[in-house]
Amino acid sequence: MKIKLIQSGGFAGKSKFAEEDLSGHPEQLQAYLDEQLSEFQNRDSATQMSSSRDTFSYSIEYKGIRMPVSDEAVLAPELTRILTKLKSNLHY
Repeated sequence: MKIKLIQSGGFAGKSKFAEEDLSGHPEQLQAYLDEQLSEFQNRDSATQMSSSRDTFSYSIEYKGIRMPVSDEAVLAPELTRILTKLKSNLHY
């Protein structure tokens, strides 16, 4: 299973992305992502929208579901490491 980090927004409005295959990572990470996606889908859709289109926003796509990720979010350490790596590999 792959996870994709997507950077959108900014002045130009072009999205960048990077992907990571999770097959070499612990199964607990995939279980954690499944739990986070489930919680995200159960939240009110009004709280899921970004506030400004001229600022960069990040989201992850996993199992066909796109979920926003903020810099302030408290995430599992393994996921934080993966997202940091993906941010450095973003491309068009």
